[in-house]
Amino acid sequence: MSGPTKRRWLLFLYVVGGLVVCLGVALLYLLGYIYWRRPAIASLTSRDPQALLATADYLALLGNWQGARPYFAKAEQIFAQHGDRRNELYAEVSCVQADVEKGSYAEAARYLNQQFSDPTVQGDARLKLRFLTVKGVVDLNTNTVDAEHDWAEALAVAKSLGDITWQTRATGWLGILDFVNGNSSQAQRSSPRSRNPCGITISVLRSSS
Repeated sequence: MSGPTKRRWLLFLYVVGGLVVCLGVALLYLLGYIYWRRPAIASLTSRDPQALLATADYLALLGNWQGARPYFAKAEQIFAQHGDRRNELYAEVSCVQADVEKGSYAEAARYLNQQFSDPTVQGDARLKLRFLTVKGVVDLNTNTVDAEHDWAEALAVAKSLGDITWQTRATGWLGILDFVNGNSSQAQRSSPRSRNPCGITISVLRSSS
């Protein structure tokens, strides 16, 4: 194996290893969050939209979007009846992520772009973060450059909220997108310092040409 080829392989393995470590830290943090922050699971017959939303968010955090979907839908309906536009939008956009694999990514992207300009979304950081994370997933399947913008903005919003979970997730997605989009000029992206026993800050490094 020639010198340049060997260096490229080493850099590739370094990138992949960095991403695996970064995502591993995120997983450990997520598991700790899930263990300590598990809400009481609401019944779908409940008329308490906040309890339904808490259950839906918990299931979504576990990656069980199909299980979360009926809770989001029921909460959306009740929030709409109460005139709570902010939480109605939060539940509605969450249903988009639950439904998109069975529908059209292009149609979902159009919907998200339209709704994202809503002043209610722009004026609420937590709601904006949910839109950006859903957009990031949808755009990853339609336009990876747009997806990179989504996750970069999601990272900025997560930092403003002090949300370590979404800072770490957004950093991991950005590392993947840098590689996919060929952004070799990006020297590194650092995940937020996790409160782990070693106090380690993980950096995702890519090759520089």
